Amino acid sequence: MRLLIIVIGSLLLASCIREESTETISLLTNNSTHKIKITPYSQGTAVVKDIVEINGNSSLNVLSQANRGKGAGISYASYLAFTDSVEVVFDEQLRSTHYFQNSTGANPSAIRYENARSLYNEKNYTRKIISEKKNSITNEYTFSFTEEDYQAAR
Repeated sequence: MRLLIIVIGSLLLASCIREESTETISLLTNNSTHKIKITPYSQGTAVVKDIVEINGNSSLNVLSQANRGKGAGISYASYLAFTDSVEVVFDEQLRSTHYFQNSTGANPSAIRYENARSLYNEKNYTRKIISEKKNSITNEYTFSFTEEDYQAAR
């Protein structure tokens, strides 16, 4: 009987173990003085629900996500993987196009996945651990637009 109580007690304690979790925040930071509008496209059609605008010298949280398990999380680049291109427009005039990996767009001046300025490439995001505990972690991914991005769109 005593053994049965110990076994049941152990099972109850084991079931109280907290599940691991990951929270991820993705920020787009506009370090230029120009307003930016980002429009993702899928097969040539704008994904209207995902259009974002960022004023000059400001940041915008574009994705907050919680997942089971403890790890690096999912950045905005991973979220964009469901699209094939992104148009970045500065001050409603100057445009630059970003292509997803292996996309074969016709724009020769487009920013390809391998480019250090590509929104699609997660390597171009700065990852910062905001907090970490035994069973949870909060990550922040940041992609920063610069005045040089504006100049390159000219």
